[in-house]
Amino acid sequence: MSNTKIITIKGGLGNQLFQYAYGLKVSLIDKKEVIFDTSFFTDNTKDINRPFLLNMFNTNPRAKFQ
Repeated sequence: MSNTKIITIKGGLGNQLFQYAYGLKVSLIDKKEVIFDTSFFTDNTKDINRPFLLNMFNTNPRAKFQ
């Protein structure tokens, strides 16, 4: 089983916060490395254009956003 979990961040601020909280749970409790995929905000052509807003909060400095 892989020790890395990729979580896609997308949607509005509420969804982004929920997805980030889930990533923290996976990281802290399940002891997996988490990579947050933010490509939705640059590659999105089919969905409503929403801004990436998690960078406005004091997120874990070890969180990897790619």
